[in-house]
Formats: sequence, structure tokens, C-alpha cells
Amino acid sequence: MKIKICGATQLDEIDIANQCAVDYLGLWTGIEQHPRTLSENRLAQLAMACNGPQPVAVCVKPSYPALGEMLQRCAIEWLQLHGFTPPSEVARLKTQRLKIIKTLHVSDSGDCPELRWLPDYDAAGVDVYLIDRFVDRQRLGSTGQALPRTVIETLLARLAGRRIWLAGGITATTIGEFATLGGIEALDIDSAARSNGLIGEPLRELVQAFDQGRGEK
Repeated sequence: MKIKICGATQLDEIDIANQCAVDYLGLWTGIEQHPRTLSENRLAQLAMACNGPQPVAVCVKPSYPALGEMLQRCAIEWLQLHGFTPPSEVARLKTQRLKIIKTLHVSDSGDCPELRWLPDYDAAGVDVYLIDRFVDRQRLGSTGQALPRTVIETLLARLAGRRIWLAGGITATTIGEFATLGGIEALDIDSAARSNGLIGEPLRELVQAFDQGRGEK
């Protein structure tokens, strides 16, 4: 199991992710009025500073072909679609040789609007499905709360055979439990890696707890 940390905006945040051997680092871009959205120049600078973590561009409403062309200029091959991008748009983005992570917006009751299109997403070429807790359209992710365990397990069974990542409420206290879940390739973490709003020392505690959890599996 691997770790993705999301929402870096500073070189110091990249440095600590490099030190902690994080596997993926999310960089938000093209998201209007989002405090962590990055310009192309800043996106390229942070992506270039990643020495170990693979940079992942995170967007909500991708613009084709401009987004893919920008990511090629920034040498970023991973794109996380965090909004409600339809399969047809995924297929177009795949023509730009991008690796696509499609977020699945899941309510606490297990409802997920994207599941009706799952065969179409597969056919479009989605590389990874990211399970994330969904509250409403004004807050896509970063809820700081996990989905019920039964909901996660039901989704894992529904998505069997696919690459699956998990987000939502993963902390230093709970990461050991999540590390024992079978069928999950990576854990996606945001708030729990931060101190005063920036990725910092809490990330070291997360990685230590993660390693301990895997060792006890």
C-alpha cells in the first residue's frame, strides 16, 4: 500500500514529502477561487521539485485539450479528476497519454452517482478509482471524516479487479487500521498531514503510524 498527500503549494511541503518517501503528491490546478490552486509556472516548479513522489495534478472541471497540453509542459502524467467528469471526457483526456484517477463521490449511505457509469469509465481508460466521502457539491472531499467501514467494504467488492485508492478521515490514529484493508493500493491524505494549514511534521507521524500498521498486518 502507498501514500498520496494532497494539496501542496510550497517548496517546503515538497521537501518534507520527499524526506518521508511519499509515493504521490497532489497539486491542485485550474480550480477557480480554491486557495491551493496553482498557476502553470508554480505547478511546474513544484512538480520538478518532487524527488520520489510522483506529482498528480488535481482538477475539478478539466478543459480539453488545454489541460493535457499544460500537464505535458509541466512533465506531469497523473491527473486526478475530482469533479463529476463524464466518461466521454475521460476518453478524450486519455488521448493525451495521461494516467487518470477518477474520484468516486460516495455518501455515508453508500450512494455514488458514478457507479452507474462504471463500465463506461472502464472502457474510457480510467487507471485508478479513488473512493472519497461526499457531503455536497460545495465540498468535494477534504471532509476530515471517513466513510463507514461497511460502505468501504461493499465498494471494494463492487470494484474488485480495479486499482483502488481511498480518501477521507485518514489520521495518524486510524491509518494503521486502513493499512490492513485488502484491495486498496494507496491512501490519499490531506488535512491530517498539515500543521497551521501546511504539510509538515504531522506527515512524519502519519508515515510512522502507517509503517507500524503494515508491520502488524
